[in-house]
Amino acid sequence: MGDVLKDWTRTKTGKVTISWPVGKIGKADVVCWLAFCDCGNFFIVRNCNIRRTASCGCARRESLIKRNFKHGHSIRGEFTPEYMTWNNMLWRCSNLEDPYYGGRGITVCDRWKNSFEAFLQDMGFRPKGMHGLRSEYSIDRKDVNGNYEPSNCHWATVEEQAANRR
Repeated sequence: MGDVLKDWTRTKTGKVTISWPVGKIGKADVVCWLAFCDCGNFFIVRNCNIRRTASCGCARRESLIKRNFKHGHSIRGEFTPEYMTWNNMLWRCSNLEDPYYGGRGITVCDRWKNSFEAFLQDMGFRPKGMHGLRSEYSIDRKDVNGNYEPSNCHWATVEEQAANRR
């Protein structure tokens, strides 16, 4: 009950600065305050929630993005072509029942196996094709019996890959 009468004006909690009371709401006549977040948003906060309001919600969003957006090439189920190439390469080579890759002993170098960022640094972005489409290129091993590693891989067209067979 003591919080109802407290003056929260210019109080800072987390990223939020409480400005002034804007009225009462509900049957219990809960006092509400106008609050400004450091990110630039403003919002209304109930008197009883002031102490546990650290942001307008931006801090939670930033935390989720930081946790889920590790390398910038996948978020919410959408993947870049480079990330899909890396992911599929790892899957093919770890699948010992795949007679063309894992079952044949084709492996991925430790540098790439442990880091998408390292793969992207070594391979670069997939080039655009004649029609502006990136899908005309995919990863190719120069030596078809060799492993996936920087010295043995490059981006190649379907035609180039067709000429590179066992």
